[in-house]
Amino acid sequence: MKILSPAIGLAISLSYLNLRACHQRNCPTFSEIPEAVGDLINLQHLTICGYKLNYNLSVINFNANKLTGGISGSIGNLKRLLALEISSNNLTGPIPMEFYDLKELKYLDLEGNKLEGFVLANIFSLSKLEKIDLSGNNFVGSIPDDIDHSFQLNDLCLSKNSFTGRIPESISRFESLCILDLSMNKFTGSIPVTIASMHHLEYMDVSQNLLTGSIPEAMFNLAFLYYLNLSQNNLSGEIPVVPCYKRFGPLKVFET
Repeated sequence: MKILSPAIGLAISLSYLNLRACHQRNCPTFSEIPEAVGDLINLQHLTICGYKLNYNLSVINFNANKLTGGISGSIGNLKRLLALEISSNNLTGPIPMEFYDLKELKYLDLEGNKLEGFVLANIFSLSKLEKIDLSGNNFVGSIPDDIDHSFQLNDLCLSKNSFTGRIPESISRFESLCILDLSMNKFTGSIPVTIASMHHLEYMDVSQNLLTGSIPEAMFNLAFLYYLNLSQNNLSGEIPVVPCYKRFGPLKVFET
C-alpha cells in the first residue's frame, strides 16, 4: 500500500487527475489520499480509489472500486458537480438530504450498490439530470405524479429495486427519454397509454413487475423503439400487430 505524496498539492494547474488504474496488476493501491489534493484549485475531474474532494469538481468517477459505508452529506458542498458515477461498489444506507443541493448535476450513476430509502421525489427535483441510474440497489417508493416539464432526461434506469405503485401517466413528460428500464421491481397497474407520446423512446423494459391490463397498441407506432420487454407480468389480451421494421431495425418484443 502506498501513500500519495502531499507534493501533488503543488500541481495547482492540474485540472484532470486519473488514478483509476491503481487497482490493476503491478500498480500501487493508495491507502491514503493526502489533504493536499484539496489544494488543487483548478481540479475539475477526479477518478481515484479514495478521495479528498475539492469544491470546484465537476466530475467524480469512483466506479468499480470497493468503497463501503454511506454517502457523506458533505457531497452537497460540490455545487458545480455535473457527473457523479459511483457504480459497482458496496455503499450502504440512504442518500443524505444534502445530496439534493447538487442542482447542476446532469449524470447520476449509483448502480450496483446497497443503497436504500425513498429517493425518487427528491431525485426528480434535480431538473438538469440527463441520466439517472439507480438500478441494483434497495430503494423503495413510487414514481411521483408531478414530474417537471423542464426535464431533459435521456436515460432512466430503476431496475432491480423495490419500487412500487403505478407507472404514472406523467412519465410522458420526459419527452427526451430514450431508455426506460423499470424491470425487476413491484410496479402495479397498467402501462400508461401516454408512453406512446414519448417519440424518442428506443428501449423499454418493464419485465418482472406486477403490471396488469392490456398493452397499449399505440406504443408500437413509436418510430425509434427497437427493444420492448414486457415479460413476467400479469398483462392480458393480444400482442398488437408490430410493423416489420423500425428506424433501428426489427423491433424485439419479449411477450408476457
